[in-house]
Amino acid sequence: MSSDGNGGLHARRGLEDSKIESARKFLYESSDDDSSFASNRSGIGDDFPENVAESVPQRSSSGFGRRGRMPGGSGSTNLSGFGKAGGVGGGGVGIGRRCLNTVRYHGKTVKDKCGKCVAIAMVSFVLVFGISHVVVRARGSEELVGDRMSKFRQLIVAEGLSSQDDLDTVGSPQSLACYWIANHDGARLKPSFENDSHLLQRYALAVLYYGTAGTNDLETPAEKGHWTESDRWLSLLGVCAWHGVTCIGDAPRTGRWFDNGNDDGHLLSEYDHHGDVERLDLSGLGLMGNLPSELSVLTGLYKLDLSENDLRGSIPSEFGDLVGLRELFLNGNRLEGTIPGGFGENLTNLRQLRLDTNVLTGTIPSALVTRLVELRSLVLARNDFTGTVPPSLGSLLRATYLDLGDNQLEGPFPDGIAELTALVHLDLGRNHLTGTIPEGLARLTALERLLLREMNLHGTIPDSLFQKVTRLTELGLSDNKLEGTIPTTVGRLKDLHGFFFGQNKLTGSLPREVGLMADLRILEVQGNKLTGSIPNLVGALNGLEIFSAARNHLTGTIPPEVGRMHRLVSFFVENNKLTGNVPTEMGELRALQQCRLYENRMKGAIPDEICELVEDDDLVFLGADCAEGHDKFSCDCCTRCY
Repeated sequence: MSSDGNGGLHARRGLEDSKIESARKFLYESSDDDSSFASNRSGIGDDFPENVAESVPQRSSSGFGRRGRMPGGSGSTNLSGFGKAGGVGGGGVGIGRRCLNTVRYHGKTVKDKCGKCVAIAMVSFVLVFGISHVVVRARGSEELVGDRMSKFRQLIVAEGLSSQDDLDTVGSPQSLACYWIANHDGARLKPSFENDSHLLQRYALAVLYYGTAGTNDLETPAEKGHWTESDRWLSLLGVCAWHGVTCIGDAPRTGRWFDNGNDDGHLLSEYDHHGDVERLDLSGLGLMGNLPSELSVLTGLYKLDLSENDLRGSIPSEFGDLVGLRELFLNGNRLEGTIPGGFGENLTNLRQLRLDTNVLTGTIPSALVTRLVELRSLVLARNDFTGTVPPSLGSLLRATYLDLGDNQLEGPFPDGIAELTALVHLDLGRNHLTGTIPEGLARLTALERLLLREMNLHGTIPDSLFQKVTRLTELGLSDNKLEGTIPTTVGRLKDLHGFFFGQNKLTGSLPREVGLMADLRILEVQGNKLTGSIPNLVGALNGLEIFSAARNHLTGTIPPEVGRMHRLVSFFVENNKLTGNVPTEMGELRALQQCRLYENRMKGAIPDEICELVEDDDLVFLGADCAEGHDKFSCDCCTRCY
């Protein structure tokens, strides 16, 4: 017995071509869809399905290989017509179905021909079994794989989507995905180049699932994985119905369901198809594992969001081939390595790129800012990037959001920032950048958040900065080496919520103009060299929650107008040179939880009105200079005396 290059049978012992063809049709007729049998059980006619040999069902290695089963399989055979459990011996029902199909093909009755059908079935099985299998070596074991599985593997490798080694590795996401799509996928796609686009996309998504869901189950994988939401994944429905997947032309998550009496239901036809994936949003679903390079086959992808998961490993360089990608969110994972160079070379349509909160290293590729001129948002914060900020940063003329904070970047403050006049958010803080605040930042009139904390900036704060940049809602310049005075132009920041100037070398007084920032919630100027008194105009900040002016050289008394700040939660003025009495008006601060008055020169006693706040458990910390030896100040209700 021999086989030709196409798997056909040569005649032996006088078998005629017509009989061989009958045997081929009998054995390889596609009966994976039981509905074909059910819909014709009442009639016996010459209606044998066409193209029955295009797809050969997978035979498992149960009882034949050293391991006894395929990767992740149950040991059952998937030979349609020989049963779905227990191998050949458990296939009585399947053989009966083959009998009926063969009888229908010849136009005979079941009663006359069923016995012969069984004989033909067994002979055909023996003839074909020896020649229609491919032997695959994986981790030292030999496993028998049928023609259908072989065709899928050949197609995947030919397209360069997965390597042969990955497919040969037992239990790998690639081998599991290939085995599932060939033998367990209810969609029963044909392993041919005619529909390879949709087939390969389905395969790539299956690789993603098996690589990040922590399961090797092939029967009900969506139920066995640890994703917090995997509705309809690896079901017989088209990928457009899978949770988080949106195809071109589909409206996201607006499908309706038919109730078919089962728990799985049935999705309407507009989702029950194999389309080109446009969006893949699996944010915060508990994905664990490595990013598969196979996702690069989703060439129609517009948005890829795998943020806030537990993905590890490196970012596949193949992602650089997703040339249509506009939004890429991989933030909030544990990705390592460097940014692939292809990002800067090929993803020229990218609008939003978020890689923050990972463990990425290396330098920021210059091509990332010179080529991605369409970028609106670039967020690389909270990683371990080193080197300098690319000097060509000014090429991102359309950028509105730039966050490079909390890295290990060094070098001078990038002058190119001043060219990004569309910026609304700028964060370069928690790096090792040096130099002064360039006056050119005054050109960024659209800025709403300017965060330059924890750097090595020195020099003065440009007075012109707040004459033009007036839309700020958050201004962070703390933990630097800034000198000079706080510009009185800060009073122009009517929308400011957070004022962070602490831990610098600022001198002069706290400008009374701070009282004009009506929306202010946090005022921090601690750890400077400020002098003068606390301006009574701070009483106008009735929305203020935190006032921190500790560790300065402030003098004078605490103004009674402080009692008007009814939302005040924290009042920190320790380590100054304040004098006088504590105003009784502070007893009106019903929201006050922390009050630090120690290390000053005040006299008298804490008013009873303030002690009532302590007794009511509202004021949980009250510290003052009431320790033994401070005979000029007393406090019977302080939680701690200094």
